[in-house]
Amino acid sequence: MSMLTPRKALFTAAFSAALLLSGAAFGEEAAPAAEKPAAAAADTLDADEVSGDDLAAQKTESDTLARDLAPQLKPVYELGEGEGARIKVDAWVNRKKLSYKIGDTLAVYVKPQGDAYVTILNVGSSGKITVLYPNHYQRDAKVQGGTTVRIPSRKAKWEIGVGGPVGVDLIKVIASKNPLTLKDLQSVASTDEKNPVITLGGSAEETARDLAPQLKPGADEKEPAFGVRNILIRIRKD
Repeated sequence: MSMLTPRKALFTAAFSAALLLSGAAFGEEAAPAAEKPAAAAADTLDADEVSGDDLAAQKTESDTLARDLAPQLKPVYELGEGEGARIKVDAWVNRKKLSYKIGDTLAVYVKPQGDAYVTILNVGSSGKITVLYPNHYQRDAKVQGGTTVRIPSRKAKWEIGVGGPVGVDLIKVIASKNPLTLKDLQSVASTDEKNPVITLGGSAEETARDLAPQLKPGADEKEPAFGVRNILIRIRKD
């Protein structure tokens, strides 16, 4: 359930980038932008650097939302979990409490502690998967360690606007030593300003099955093969 609203045009789709945080299809009219009252401003975490306390608070809140996660999202949610060395990656969104009203704007931040190829997936409550990163405006998946990447970038010509249906969305951040080899990821090259992101063709279960062999702990503990970070967000009407 995601909707990206490019600044030059309005689109909707299941959590992707430049669309609606919903399950709608591209081309539908986006929800109107929501006003930003004082309470919403106090809940804002739209910054390239955040404190450890803020990261911990979002993780705790995200873990709490897991109880409301739709069953079809769980294969991707559980992907990459388990024992073994991991690439450390921090990730956060621009609302401290991970709660978004339809019409709000969402931004995702990721900061790997070591050089890594970053892939960010949004899995809507319907199970539809959109690739938020890389995208048309941010095509290079490789991120230098210690660098914060904002999706969309502050200079981008689109933004992520939240749309229905209500429920819990999953934002899956994957930092890997090598680029992921999902076939659909090659489609990023064919994106454009009107369609800056891609939607994967398979189900959440199929995508998790395709990615699982690539997300196994490496033999060298000093050079972990990957790291993951789950962020769950709640979409509400008001």
